[in-house]
Amino acid sequence: GIDRELVLLRGNGVRLRFGDGRCETLLPPHQRLRFAGEDAVDGELLDGATHDFNVMWRRGALRTELLHRPLVGTMLFFTEPDVAWAIHLISGSARFDQASGLAPMAAGDTAWLAAGPRRRHAIDGGGELLAIRVQPG
Repeated sequence: GIDRELVLLRGNGVRLRFGDGRCETLLPPHQRLRFAGEDAVDGELLDGATHDFNVMWRRGALRTELLHRPLVGTMLFFTEPDVAWAIHLISGSARFDQASGLAPMAAGDTAWLAAGPRRRHAIDGGGELLAIRVQPG
C-alpha cells in the first residue's frame, strides 16, 4: 500500500471525511495528517480555496519524516547512502552552497538531495520550508 502525509500550506482549512466515519480537520498554520493512501477520503473546504503539500510513499519500502522549519540564515542537511531529502520552500527564497550544484529556490520550489556518499548540503535564505527525510523501509 501507499501511505500519505498531507500538509495544509495556505487557506483556512479543510475537513477530511474518511470512509470509516473518522473526521479530521486541518487548520492553519501548516497542520498535517498521516494516513493510509488506500483509505477512502473526501475533502471539504472550510472557507475558500486551500493549497496543500502531499507526500506519498510505498509502505514497507520507504520511511519518511516530514519537518516544518523556519529558514533564517543557514541550515545543513546531510545525505548518506540510505538518507535522501526533499526540500520544499513554502515561502521566501533560498540558495544552496556552490558545492551542492543546485539551483536557487523561490517559494513553491522543491529540491531533491539524493542518497549517496555522505555529503553536506548548506542552504541559506529566509522563509519557511518543509524537509522530508526519506530512507529505506
